[in-house]
Amino acid sequence: FAYVEQPTFVGFSLHVIVARTQLPRVPLAALSAILNSRRAKNWFETIAKRRGAHLDISGAVLKQFALPETSPPNLVLGLESLARNWANFADELQLNLLVDQIYGD
Repeated sequence: FAYVEQPTFVGFSLHVIVARTQLPRVPLAALSAILNSRRAKNWFETIAKRRGAHLDISGAVLKQFALPETSPPNLVLGLESLARNWANFADELQLNLLVDQIYGD
């Protein structure tokens, strides 16, 4: 999953998530970080259909993924920062720690 802030061209085989409200429960940058987490990966591997070596994450499957009920602002800011400035493996470890904290793990 990728987060972009500028108009972007994508092919037909991609899903695009657009915020429909000014204050979504989870900001889009934080959402992209959550969807790139170990928690989401494990969930998608269990729920989504396999298509060859890859997963077919349809819109219907994506809608089933449970988002956190509440998101502490400091953790959301951390996820947004990672989504905008991804640099290395250490960022992936930090992302997983933040997502686990948001979900109460």
